[in-house]
Amino acid sequence: PLPNGLSQPMWVDVNNDRIADFIYAGDLLGNLWRFDVRAADSGSWVVSYVGQPLFQAVDASGNALPITGAPEFQFHPQGGIVVSVVTGLSLRSSDFPNTTRTNGIFGVWDNPGFETLTGSALTSALPRGLGDLQVRTLNNVGSDDRQRFIVGLPVDWSTDKGWYVLFNVESEMGLNNLSCANRQLLTITVSPPPARTGAATDPCTFEPVARLLVI
Repeated sequence: PLPNGLSQPMWVDVNNDRIADFIYAGDLLGNLWRFDVRAADSGSWVVSYVGQPLFQAVDASGNALPITGAPEFQFHPQGGIVVSVVTGLSLRSSDFPNTTRTNGIFGVWDNPGFETLTGSALTSALPRGLGDLQVRTLNNVGSDDRQRFIVGLPVDWSTDKGWYVLFNVESEMGLNNLSCANRQLLTITVSPPPARTGAATDPCTFEPVARLLVI
């Protein structure tokens, strides 16, 4: 089995004092963790939500999706933070390509109301599974899977706990840190080179295909 480990962390200052209040990081089992570091005494720092992950990234078949890049965040207009992660893994030769799971991008709302809950109420309130998130879908421009657009309903924050997009190219994955600019989430994904057809239009390289994805 794959050993677990945290991805690169990302810290958030929620009160504008230039000191980290929360630290978010994913792991190789798809868990997105929040660490509460608001206490002045580091001995009082804890894993939020009684040691439960905020979210676990899975595909439509329930396969856990490894997170290796740092998350990204935006403040939610209703309070709290929307934390986004992209999934993918390429540590061993067997990791890429990998056809056993479908990677994607996930944005989950770390709702400040979670902090007032305990026990089963907390567990049921945390985002769990794709059914808690609004789906967005990648569509190709014609038959060209290197030019794509995203469709989907707006997120209804009264019922939805976030959103997700699953990649539509086999073995496509995101391995780098997410970034955010002008209210757009950006990442680079990679997928295996296309199959050779013998046509004059075949690529001249066997290098993986890289795509810029902007949401």
